[in-house]
Amino acid sequence: MSKRGRTFGRETVEMTDPVTGAFILQLTAAQNFSTNLYFEHQSFLCDDKTLIFLSQRAPGRGMPYDLFRVDIDGRNMTQLTDEEHPLGHPIPSWDKRIIYGFRGNVLLSLNPDTLEETELNRCDEATGFGACTLSGDDKYFIAVCSLKDGRSAIARLATDGSGVEVMCHGLPYNHIVANPGKPEFTFAAKGTPEHPQGVMVCNNDGTGLRHFPFQQFAHCAWLGRTGRMQGTLLPPGHAIMAIASDETEPTPIASGVYFWHSAGSLDAKWIVADTNWPDVGIQLIHVESGRYACLCKSLGSNGDWTHPHPSFNRTGTQVVFNSDRTGVPQIYLATIPDTIRHELETGALTHRQRWVGKVI
Repeated sequence: MSKRGRTFGRETVEMTDPVTGAFILQLTAAQNFSTNLYFEHQSFLCDDKTLIFLSQRAPGRGMPYDLFRVDIDGRNMTQLTDEEHPLGHPIPSWDKRIIYGFRGNVLLSLNPDTLEETELNRCDEATGFGACTLSGDDKYFIAVCSLKDGRSAIARLATDGSGVEVMCHGLPYNHIVANPGKPEFTFAAKGTPEHPQGVMVCNNDGTGLRHFPFQQFAHCAWLGRTGRMQGTLLPPGHAIMAIASDETEPTPIASGVYFWHSAGSLDAKWIVADTNWPDVGIQLIHVESGRYACLCKSLGSNGDWTHPHPSFNRTGTQVVFNSDRTGVPQIYLATIPDTIRHELETGALTHRQRWVGKVI
């Protein structure tokens, strides 16, 4: 078993999507699984120069996923965790080059360059943590947790160590996502007689607990800092919608193919989504016009652990996604061509789009 701090040579493979012309860099090529963070979260550090990912680096039943960093050119791949130094549920800071995560019931920050760890806070009521999220101002790390009495709850830990609040007892089980534009978060609730099963929204201070106004998202994530949630519809719906927690009806953004998992750019001008049934590639959607086009093909099987789960970097110029096109899930970084951006912003029909028989 390798130890944290171990560095790896470049594993990159350069390629160009044959239809769209997008440059794609395969960042990992290990013999075992590698995966980007779930699309609800940022995989990129605050400066967009480095991203983090999870990887199994040794074959064997039950081998752990350790946390790694790699620069966007494939250099400086470094193992950040090991058996003695785990970091569960890692999420990068919004404005500092650090990564937050749990070890036991302790909230830590990890410097990915020096491996320096800082204990920030702890929740003595919790026996373990599940899905996590980070408030848009970096002040709170909010997590689904298991309590000593067996119930689930949500723990809000201040990143400056000033306090811990436990809320929403007996309700949550997964998919907790903080709104970057407002002090609130959503989560999937397993339901109680008072609060039936569904997606709920709550203020960061524990007040205002209520059902989210729209319950037909298959997968969703916040649209930048607009305060609106964007997401794909449950089958048979073929659309992306957006809605805020204080609105009653969603606004259509795009429709046509079956959009599967969608993530918004931080400036809220763009959405990227993988597709399925059938898979017609990773789509780039212009939010204002609703126009969309294929950014690239993932060429994956879309089986367990191989969903593309695309998401943007901070500036919205690159998209990270997962694919098992080689037979093993690996991480890929696609750079968005200016030509595709121009097509979608202006509605101009290009030669590429006139090419009969090509899926775009």
